[in-house]
Amino acid sequence: MPVPLLSLVPTSWLGKPVPRNWTIWMRDGLQVPATVSGTRRGLGTGGGCTQPLLLTLGKPPGMPAGLFDGWLAVDTDQPVEQFEALTAASSRPNASKTADRPPDS
Repeated sequence: MPVPLLSLVPTSWLGKPVPRNWTIWMRDGLQVPATVSGTRRGLGTGGGCTQPLLLTLGKPPGMPAGLFDGWLAVDTDQPVEQFEALTAASSRPNASKTADRPPDS
């Protein structure tokens, strides 16, 4: 399945047209305005239909390609106080450390 152009992303995917203006939240609380500039699949390194559709963000000239990777982006004015990056392993059920939890009573 080809990646749709940004203007053709179905409204049903996000429940509304793709917002163009977003705020990137860094872990230290820094906020960076960003503009959605297009769409692509996954990391853009192949994989075809098996990789999810991603929105691409315009970045300042001269900045590295992965500048915004791993950060949280929101399209509202809701402040973000904390977030945690998860790996595929940590997002599986029962993947949390049981040693940190008290025993069930």
